[in-house]
Amino acid sequence: IPALTASFFTSRRSIHGRIVRVVESNNNSTPGTVDHTEKPIVCLIRHSSPMGRLLNRSAFNVLHRASPAAAVGKQVEDDNLLQIEIAGLMEAPHYLASAHVEQPGDWLNRLAKHRVPVKCELLARRVKLQPTSNRLKDALPEMHDTHNRVEENRIPEDQIAVCRMRYRPPYSDGTSIVGGILQQLFRTDVASALVRNGRASVLPSGMYISDEQEQKSSLASPSFERRVTVDASTRLSDLRKDATYLEKLGIEEFEAVKDSKGMWADPNVRESRKDLVDEAQFEKTATTLQKIWRWARG
Repeated sequence: IPALTASFFTSRRSIHGRIVRVVESNNNSTPGTVDHTEKPIVCLIRHSSPMGRLLNRSAFNVLHRASPAAAVGKQVEDDNLLQIEIAGLMEAPHYLASAHVEQPGDWLNRLAKHRVPVKCELLARRVKLQPTSNRLKDALPEMHDTHNRVEENRIPEDQIAVCRMRYRPPYSDGTSIVGGILQQLFRTDVASALVRNGRASVLPSGMYISDEQEQKSSLASPSFERRVTVDASTRLSDLRKDATYLEKLGIEEFEAVKDSKGMWADPNVRESRKDLVDEAQFEKTATTLQKIWRWARG
């Protein structure tokens, strides 16, 4: 990520790669309670060259194992992977799932297991503040605010790229032959697939984890590594696209609540978002007359 200049993000260019691993977060929530802290979903991606994008999964695995980095140990190998944060989402709170259904985190880990190819649209990057300073201007003196550019020769090494991620599902994921073919022709938005199945939540603060939330987390836990968002586009057209995208995710989350999918089947999660659940329940069970009466009352 440090090798990418600010223009890659402000112009929202795309990079290609394969999901290698999902970064597990530390979930310290007490059983029976629901933690709605904004925790990002981060994947490790192996970048693919134009020729590398033509490789199938088996050929990719052979080259992956034969790479010089892999030969000298896992830590060095991890250093050569890109940290990608999925835009507009936060990790689902801890929830209980029945034994016969998909477990929390299974779906995204399955993509990583199959080394699924992805296309990542670069939206912004999140950089770590220096541990000796809580002030942005001290840690990154070349910045004026949290969405301005960082001088390209003074960029911190530990960075996460915030992206819209799209993938082509394995052919077997198709519900039919035609559906499988369409899935191979057109990429699927990862965030959309997560939200509409109750695997993640829409981020209240927008496309990126808010800097205010990062500050609160750092105050609550001394070991927390606080980050700030930089190099995000400020063009009006891009902001409108982001608003439309978040609205679409919100609609899909609402449908997941109505159908009790994923985390929304857990009574504790539903109770913690009672306002949203009540609205979804009304939309699902109310008669047409009740909806008209409610609309008339404003």
